This record gives sequence, structure tokens and C-alpha cells, in this order.
Amino acid sequence: PPAPPARPKPPSTPVMARPQKPASMSVLRRRRVRCKHCEACMRPECGECNFCRDMKKFGGPGKLKQTCVLRQCLSPGLPLSAVCEICKEPNQEEIGDPSLTLMECSSCAQIVHPACLLVQGEGVVNKDLPSCWECPKCVQGITDPEVDSCVLACTLCVWLSKLTMVVYLCFRPRLRDRAATARSASSSEDDEGAVAASSALSPSSLLSLPSFKNVGSERGCEREMWVSVFGFLSRAELLACMTVCKAWYKWSCDKCLWSHVDVSRCSPLSNQALAGIVKRQPSSLDLSWTPLAKRQLTCLLTRLPGLRELRVAGQSWTCLSAMVSPTLPHLRLLDLRWCEGVSDPQIKEMILPPGLESSRSRLRYTHTLCMSGVCVSESSLRLIQRHMPQLQRLDISHCRNIYDSSISLLAAPGTHIRNHITHLTLAGCSELTDSCLTFLKRLSSLTLLDLRGCKGVTRRACDAFISDLSHVALYCMMEEKLIQRLD
Repeated sequence: PPAPPARPKPPSTPVMARPQKPASMSVLRRRRVRCKHCEACMRPECGECNFCRDMKKFGGPGKLKQTCVLRQCLSPGLPLSAVCEICKEPNQEEIGDPSLTLMECSSCAQIVHPACLLVQGEGVVNKDLPSCWECPKCVQGITDPEVDSCVLACTLCVWLSKLTMVVYLCFRPRLRDRAATARSASSSEDDEGAVAASSALSPSSLLSLPSFKNVGSERGCEREMWVSVFGFLSRAELLACMTVCKAWYKWSCDKCLWSHVDVSRCSPLSNQALAGIVKRQPSSLDLSWTPLAKRQLTCLLTRLPGLRELRVAGQSWTCLSAMVSPTLPHLRLLDLRWCEGVSDPQIKEMILPPGLESSRSRLRYTHTLCMSGVCVSESSLRLIQRHMPQLQRLDISHCRNIYDSSISLLAAPGTHIRNHITHLTLAGCSELTDSCLTFLKRLSSLTLLDLRGCKGVTRRACDAFISDLSHVALYCMMEEKLIQRLD
């Protein structure tokens, strides 16, 4: 019998891939905060879901640390600490301009103001999640400019690998000589040291050297070698090296590479920035004109015992009150220029904190003190004269309450500051007259005297000051009322 006709196959339908949620969306959800206005945020905990039963207040162990299922926010927003990655400014939604509202891309996770982007075009706004969109770069498929920085970092790593091999070849004989010296206790160890020295003199092959991956994991002075290489890099290059591996991150945080940390005129410091400063343990810290809270300065002063130079110009007394502490580091340099709310009582509290012995001031080792623009008078200078005997540089320029009698305190007989002070800046002190030069002649170690802007001091008196001290040292007037010692 003839075969039955074949059943016609149904037309094949193309298999559509299931749309997947971008991987970055989970990251966006985790770092967002509650809106505190939606129905879920205003709802109390149910006490029955797995997350509620895990909470300690419901008798659970408290390990999951998740919110109630019914209280999961429906429209989480960006945190208040979020800033634009381009202009570093926070959210400006209250202005009413949509181009100044922070938007986060669902593809590249970049947080920017739409007005700060230089790419032409419009992004696709996500209506389900506030402050979320697909930026014009991702819509048009433009490569992220961070690729160039990655290429630069790779080039830097290749350059460092070559430089490391050269430095290793230079240090290798020294390392082997040091190892031979350490093993010179017995005769057998002396023989091993001689073999090591002979092998060091012979031309070494690159195949015998450790690979670039294992250079930092051997015993010896590799850490010192790497730190010496990192010492030639700039701050930006050093930060790029910290992202290579854990060993490089650890060695890049060495204290000798971060002896001076300058965060002046920056945006408000975050807790992560404070932790980074504490980890590097600098000896010199510049916080001038940077918004700072009292608790932040207290955190730095208590965790930086080796701090020797502190610059806090432009800060207010609300922040500087953290320095009224018996645990203040022994500073060698203190910069208080143009600090708001600082006067004689505040200076007294910093020099002599309450509950401290009068002869044990924490600033007794200070040799440089800058108080330009601070409202100080004779009482502060009397405290400086008594409790800061090693002071060498004093800047009290633009202080309105400095008179000739105040200068006489610095040159009073029997005081240590009279023989130690070398630089004295009195520029802008309008109350000084020619009589102050009579007291300044008693400062035997004076090297630089700045009287610029002192209307009551004449040039004729400055010339007489130079001529009267000509038998002791040779002085000259570098500028108008700027006297400097030539030898």
C-alpha cells in the first residue's frame, strides 16, 4: 500500500531570547535609599516574613539584615552623598531645571547631570525608577572615555615592569652580599656566601630572574625596591598603581610616599577619604579652606600621632575646637590664617587645654606659627612667649590689635623666643609705629622682617634700623619695608 502522506511541519517560529535585566540594575538598587514617601515606606513591618522573623526585635538572630518584604521601597532614589562625576556638584533638583538633576545610567552606572554631558543626543528615561535613564553615550554606542585611561594604566604597568627588572639587576648583587654577610657565622655558610658572590659577578640570564608576577612575593628587600620605584611617580600615577594588585596597593600606601597630603580647597571630605588619610599616616596635612566638621578633625588628630605640620587656614572655631585636647600631636608647624571666630580665649584654650599643667603645653615644640588675619592681642603673645620657647617663625600680619607694646613682649629680656625667632611677619598691622623698631633691634637671630602695609612705620625708620645693626650683621631692604639679612 502506498505510504501515507507526510504530515506538513508547522512553520518554525524564531526562538526569542528572554530579555535579561541588566547586571548593573542590581547594583543600582543596592546603593539607592528610601524615598520615605511611598506606600511601602510608610507601612509597618508585618512580623511574619523571613526577613522580619530574622530581626532581633522579633526574636531572630539578625543575620540577614534585610527590610520587610512589604516595606521594600517602590521608588528608591539616589543618596544625598551622590555627586556628578564631571562637575563634582550634588543634585540641584530644587532649582527646577531637569538638566541639573542627577541621573544614573542603567548600562554604565555613571551618575551625571544631563547638562554636563558633551555628547549630543537625548537619553531614554526610565519611568519606573527615579533618576534613572540610559545616557546618550550608551544609546548611541559611544565607547566610554575610561578606555583611554585603562590603556594609559596598562602602558604604565609595562613601563614599571621594565624599570623593575633594571632596578632588580642593580640591587641583586647588594641583596646577595647582604645575605652572605648574614650567613657568615659558620664556615659552611661562608662557602655559600662566596658562591653567591661569584654568581652575582657572573652575567645573569633573564631566564634566571623571577617573573614580573612573582617579583614582589620573594624574601629580601623587594618591598624597599618597589617603594623606591614608586617614589618617582606622581600622585595620579601612584593611584593608578594601587589598582593593579593587592601587593601594589599595600606598598603604594607606604608612609614614606605620603609624607605630605594636600586636600586644601576640596569638596567636603567623605568618611572614605578620612580613612585613606589615616591609613597613610602623613606627617604633614593641609586642610586649608576645605569644609570640615569637628568630629572629622577629631578623628584625624586622634589617629595621626606622628602628625607634625597642620594647616587649617580658613576654618571656623566650630571645627578648630577639636584641637582643645590634651592628646593633640606635638606639632612643629601650625597654620591658623584667617580662621573665623578665633581670638585670645580660643588661642589660650589651644595652647593650654583645660586640665593640663601650665608648663606642659602640647605646642611647646612648635617652631612655625601663622596667625595672619586672626584677632589676637597682647594676651596671646604673652602665652606664645611663655609656652612656645622654640618658636622661630611667627606670622601675625593683618592683626588689628597689635601695638608697639605687643612687640616689646617678644623682645623682653630673659625670654627664649628673643634669641630663637628668625622670621617675623607684621605686614598690615596698621597700629604699629616707628617705635616698634627699637624693640625689634633686640632680636639677635632675626633674618626676615616684613613691615609692608604698616602705615605708621616710615622708610626713614627702616633705614635707621639697618644702619644701627650694621656692626652686628648686614641687612638690606629687598622691597618697601621688607628687611632681610644677607649673610
